[in-house]
Amino acid sequence: MLTHPSNRHRSTWISHPQVLFGLAVVLPGLLVAAVGWRTIDADRREALRQLDDRLDNVAERALTELETELRRWDAAVVEFDSVRPPVVSSSSTTVAALSGSVGAVTIRVEHDRVSVEPRSRLLFDPENAAADVSSPPLPATVAAAERVEFTGDYAGAVERYQRLLRDATRAMRPALLLRLARTFQKAGRSEDAMARYRELALLNGDTVGSLPADLVARFEICSLFARAPSATDARACHVCLYEDLVQGQWRLSRRWYTFYVDRLREALWGPDGGAPEVKRMADLEAEKMVLTLAAADTVTFLRRRDLRSGTGHLGLRQASRKFLAIWHQPESSDRCVAVLLPAPALLAGRVAAALLPIRDRDDVQIAIADGDGPALYQSAIEPNPPGTGAHIRRRSRQDGDIVWTATVWPRRPGAIEADMARRRLLYIAMLGVVLASVVVGSVLTARTVARELEVARIKAQFVSAVSHEFRTPLAGIRQFAEMLVHDRVEGDERRRRYLGLILGASERLSRLVDNVLDFARIEEGRQAYHLVPVDTTPWLRGVVTEFQDALPPERKVIAEVPDGLPAIMADGHALGRAVHNLLDNAVKYSPGQPAVWLEAAVEDAALALQVRDHGVGISESDRAHVFERFFRGAALSQTVGGAGLGLSLVQHIATAHKGQVTCDSKPGESTTFVLRIPLGQESEAGSLP
Repeated sequence: MLTHPSNRHRSTWISHPQVLFGLAVVLPGLLVAAVGWRTIDADRREALRQLDDRLDNVAERALTELETELRRWDAAVVEFDSVRPPVVSSSSTTVAALSGSVGAVTIRVEHDRVSVEPRSRLLFDPENAAADVSSPPLPATVAAAERVEFTGDYAGAVERYQRLLRDATRAMRPALLLRLARTFQKAGRSEDAMARYRELALLNGDTVGSLPADLVARFEICSLFARAPSATDARACHVCLYEDLVQGQWRLSRRWYTFYVDRLREALWGPDGGAPEVKRMADLEAEKMVLTLAAADTVTFLRRRDLRSGTGHLGLRQASRKFLAIWHQPESSDRCVAVLLPAPALLAGRVAAALLPIRDRDDVQIAIADGDGPALYQSAIEPNPPGTGAHIRRRSRQDGDIVWTATVWPRRPGAIEADMARRRLLYIAMLGVVLASVVVGSVLTARTVARELEVARIKAQFVSAVSHEFRTPLAGIRQFAEMLVHDRVEGDERRRRYLGLILGASERLSRLVDNVLDFARIEEGRQAYHLVPVDTTPWLRGVVTEFQDALPPERKVIAEVPDGLPAIMADGHALGRAVHNLLDNAVKYSPGQPAVWLEAAVEDAALALQVRDHGVGISESDRAHVFERFFRGAALSQTVGGAGLGLSLVQHIATAHKGQVTCDSKPGESTTFVLRIPLGQESEAGSLP
């Protein structure tokens, strides 16, 4: 006996093969997910590795460009050393390039002589020996005149200095003019003193002792202006002298430079600071002081007697400023040449021009430093590389006592992370699609397999049920036939009764076979219905009479079939089988009840055939499935025979006639089926699938 799976075994629809199938699909899906996640992680690591390799390559390229530039400077220093005499105005293009470099000075140390070019970039002589050249002893006549000056006989001293000045040589003239002007100043003859100082100032290139004659004269002139009632000329004089000192017009020792600069600052610096032009010159002086001190350190280095021949580099630091000295020491020579330049200037020009395309092509920022200090060159806008969370790569190379370090980091680190996030999201989306496809395919496959397994089980049960249905009438036919054949039945009345039972059983078998064949044709799509005009009243009464004859005497069908029902276009045989199935269900599911009812009427342009019983009824949950194939309700399904095909065939026949069948039931009270066939169809015969 069959029961629909939604009714009897809904909680056990998953069988062991299905569980194994689910595991066979889910486990590979989980494996795909794990492999996909590992692939995502491996892709991220590979992207980071490629990024690090790219940054390393850029760092190596930056150091290579720096080395190329250093080699160029090395060659330039060697060429400069070969230029004789050592002057910057040489026609050599290399020397011109050296002299034109921002902040660069060339230093040549040969024996005890130090020469620096261009002199204007330094404030004072960088030679560490800085001892002033001793003044030559004065002639006796000059010394005698000086003694007269010191005794306070200024008139006598003036007369003596003027007499000596008329016959003085060029070398003695600056010293005599200075003493004569000084004597006039002591005697209170300021105008005469000013005239002599002005005359001394015109002796450009001459010296007074170890000092330039024009410097001494201009300083004294400024001093005379300072004693005048108006300080305007004095300030202009001091500013002009201060500017010439800062511009490096004279070669002085550090002691004399400091002496003059200190005196000038005292004269120019007021309580509220100096004037703008004075501050500008002070800033320039501070800038050049750093270079001058670095040059002094370079001279000290070049004077070392243990300096090996060849070319090398020296890193210097002055007041947080970095310099690079590129030196050359020829073999078997006590001559040494160096170029001193600010370290950032080395990285400007050629190095920057070579690195900028690399920066733009690889979308990176580059910084180069000597050691771990601040960058000497940096292509980025920000002063320092980003934090430790970013990708930073460093490469270093040893250069004598200098360690050059190139630092490279992505110019747009956020873009790299965003790109990796997009790729990761794409991988996850693809993985999600794959897993969703696996899950959906698994569910659909599992449902299909479950459905096919259930159909196979139901078909097997159907075969068993049909076989059982066949066995009962066949057993009766055989039993009664044997009794008749062996002449065990007494009396004609009983013999006719047995023959009638045999006929009823054979008709029951015929109906079962027809149902099975109809079901098979419906399943294969081959069932056809031949519609012809049917006189409804006699046809329906004939169907009821035929069904009544097959019932036992205690059961009956109460039919209310009015006369004159309108004719319908129908397949009488198929529609009769549908009515027969409804009556048969009513009888089977109303055990103990003497009658079932059939009523025919015309409702809404349709023939309505109502079959009613007072049986067990159909529950609401079963009512939604009663027209499904192989379905049998829970009530009496274990005791009432059947294959679950009758109502499915009724619905198919009703649909083929463009009608419908409905069910209304009260569990435990009654069940009513209504079959409606439309009236007014075409009168000509036809067939419907």
